[in-house]
Amino acid sequence: MVTFTVLISSIPLVFSAGFIWPVEMIPAAINALVALVPSTPGIQAFLRLNQMGDSFLKISPLVGQLCLQALVYGAIAYGLLKRKCE
Repeated sequence: MVTFTVLISSIPLVFSAGFIWPVEMIPAAINALVALVPSTPGIQAFLRLNQMGDSFLKISPLVGQLCLQALVYGAIAYGLLKRKCE
């Protein structure tokens, strides 16, 4: 069941993150929604480094977005875990 869930959720994320389909062709509302998923800035940073030859300085906003997401999602997980243990 886990493999099926990952497969079903990963295909739309890969398409909407710009790995297969150009980001410019995706509607703005979907781009805004998908920006909340950590795979999107990760894929964009990887593509810019690997395919476009960008420097680490140019992808620093994407790395910052990943760090912010890690902090926010970590805080949410901590809060939920603490609430469950009480």
